[in-house]
Amino acid sequence: MMTKEEILNAAKKWEDFCIALRRDFHESPELSGQETQTIARICTELRAVGLSPIEVQDGGVLAVIEGDAPGKTVLLRADVDALPVQEDPCNLLRKKECVSKIPGVSHVCGHDCHAAMLVTVGKILAARRDFPGRIVLMFERGEEGGGNLRYLIDYLQKNHWDIDGVWGMHLNSDIPAGKFAIRSGPLMAGGLMFDITLVGKDGHGSRPDWANNPVDCFQTIQTALDKIRMRAVDPNDAITFSICRVSTESQRPNIIGRTLNFAGTVRYFDLERAYRPFSKAMRRIIDNIADAFECEAVYNQFECIAVPLINQSDCYEIAKQTLTEIFGEDRVVQGPLKFGSETLSYVMSFWPGMYLNLGIKDPTLGTGSGHHTAKFDVDESQFKTGVAAHIGYALAFLESSKKIQDFKPYDGDIWDLLGE
Repeated sequence: MMTKEEILNAAKKWEDFCIALRRDFHESPELSGQETQTIARICTELRAVGLSPIEVQDGGVLAVIEGDAPGKTVLLRADVDALPVQEDPCNLLRKKECVSKIPGVSHVCGHDCHAAMLVTVGKILAARRDFPGRIVLMFERGEEGGGNLRYLIDYLQKNHWDIDGVWGMHLNSDIPAGKFAIRSGPLMAGGLMFDITLVGKDGHGSRPDWANNPVDCFQTIQTALDKIRMRAVDPNDAITFSICRVSTESQRPNIIGRTLNFAGTVRYFDLERAYRPFSKAMRRIIDNIADAFECEAVYNQFECIAVPLINQSDCYEIAKQTLTEIFGEDRVVQGPLKFGSETLSYVMSFWPGMYLNLGIKDPTLGTGSGHHTAKFDVDESQFKTGVAAHIGYALAFLESSKKIQDFKPYDGDIWDLLGE
């Protein structure tokens, strides 16, 4: 097994490679579901060190690093997709080290960094293999859309891969550079995304009686939806509901348009007590009111993009101890509960795991702009920190004889969990 010093030295040795790979990914970003070149590069780099990556259609890539003795299996995950954002060539202070070369598409969430770090982890561990068990590298396509991880989980389940533990890490621009924000138990909310079109009957604004105005229908729906939080869900269960976009086809004040589109999100922390009753009531209200207004409700999207992410307590203890031993107690802080969502929650519904954030905020470098914003930038010096954290946790988990307690896997497969 690698010592603390060996882990840190290896991460430092491969730092230049990791930074260069990340810059390659950053300059050639690909949107969710379109990550063809990104996936090809990942596979090429893994094959170069003797690994045999498995491409799962629409899902991403899996690669296994076998240790030199029998043991447990730990899965490490990275997301790889970019966003439809025109990147600003400057961060909060200065010009960025590299900028997207693809108009309107950029890595402004850190997925390029996640992918580069996990490839680097694969390079390092493939050359060592002096650990018990095996390490699975998972590269996820389409994380931003929330729909592609299901294919990776389906592959794992159908092929009976025995996973004992899961690890995921995300860079965070709100946290000081080099610090780890960790939390046991619930960490991130589950998420429902909806996109609905109301189809009525168009007409002249002077004669609303000759039309079925979808605006009238929407106003009633919105009022009703604002009230179901207290009627459908126990007040002890946190849940938020937001309509974030409303648009109609009408371009003039005297035209009643035929359609109105509205979209938004629901966030929650309990699948059974909050999400299921709320989503059921939501659909019932939309359908019934649309029918009353003689409109049709067309569901372009109405899906759970993530379930609540819950860090298993034993995995948390392994992470806390490992990070403290490698980096020092002052580098590990308590993370807050977040209403944002994370697709890794699906994996952690079936296998116990740990998800945490690594800070990249440094005012002297100009990093700290929010994720998904044009000025978002990263502190590249923290890549070696992330690589060392991946390796440290994976080896500590495989070496630990501690039996995972208090984890009940979801009783069903991924399609059952998704309700499909």
